[in-house]
Amino acid sequence: MFNYGILNYTLIFRQFYSSYTKRAKKSFKKEYRNKVNDETSNNFKTAKFGSDFYGVPCIELAKKLLGQTLVRRLDHERRLKCRIVETEAYLGGEDKAAHSNATNRPTKKTNSCFMNPGTACVTSIYGVHLMLSISSLENGASVLLRAAEPISGAMEMKRQRALRFQNNISNPLSTIRDLRLHRLCAGPAKLTRALIIGSEFDGNDLTTSNKLWLEEGPEIVAESQIVECPRVGLSISAGEWAEKPLRYYILGHTSVSQRHKDCEKKLLIASGVLSEDGKLFLE
Repeated sequence: MFNYGILNYTLIFRQFYSSYTKRAKKSFKKEYRNKVNDETSNNFKTAKFGSDFYGVPCIELAKKLLGQTLVRRLDHERRLKCRIVETEAYLGGEDKAAHSNATNRPTKKTNSCFMNPGTACVTSIYGVHLMLSISSLENGASVLLRAAEPISGAMEMKRQRALRFQNNISNPLSTIRDLRLHRLCAGPAKLTRALIIGSEFDGNDLTTSNKLWLEEGPEIVAESQIVECPRVGLSISAGEWAEKPLRYYILGHTSVSQRHKDCEKKLLIASGVLSEDGKLFLE
C-alpha cells in the first residue's frame, strides 16, 4: 500500500530545500559582491598616487614617472600593468613644441593640459594615433608617456596590438618583431593601443579614476640611470626647442622607443663609468 505521508513529507522537504538554496545563493552573491567591492575600493585608495605626486614642475614629474606602474583596469578581474621607461616633458607657455603653445589658453584640444595636476591628456596625431600625457603643476604643461615595459596582461596587450595588423600583411616580419614582449608598448601610440586607452580618457583624474591610474613601481630609478636627450619627431616650427634635452628614459632598457647613444655616453662619463675618450673604467 502506498504511503501518502512519505510523499507529502518528500514534497515539503524539496520545497523547503529549494527555497533555502535560493536564499543561500542570493545571500552568498550579495556577500561576495560586497567583499569584492570593498577589496577593490581599498586597493584603489591605497595603491594610487595622490595629487601630491603630480603637483610638481613638469620636468620633475617627467623624471618621477620613470619606473612607476601604469594600471589599466578592464574589469574586476583583469588589469593591464606596465612600467614607465620613457617620458617627454612639454612645458607649455614658451615651449614651441607643446600643443598648448599656440594659444597659451585652454581649447577643445588642449583643455585637459590646463586642468589639475594628474589629469590624463589624450591627444590625436594625424587623426590616427592617440598619445597619453599627464598634466603637471604649470598651466598647459604635461608629460608624454613615450614607452613602457609590460608587467602583467601581456597577452591582452599583444592581442590589441595585433588588431592593427589585421588588414595589413604586406610585411609580416615587421609584425612579428613589433609584437615581441619588450616592444609592445615601445612608443606612445603603441602604449595607448596596447592598454586600450581611447579618447574617452581625456580629462580623467588619475587620482580618482577606477579605470586608469598610476601606482608605485617595483624599484626606484636613480638619477644616474636617467638619460636626458632631445625629444623625438618634432617639426621645424619648434625651433631651438627641438634640441632641448626634455626626453628622459632609463639607461639600457630594451623597451625604450629610441636610444640616443651620444647622450648615453655623456651620462656614463658623468657617472664615472666611462672616461672622456670613451674607455671603460675598471675597479
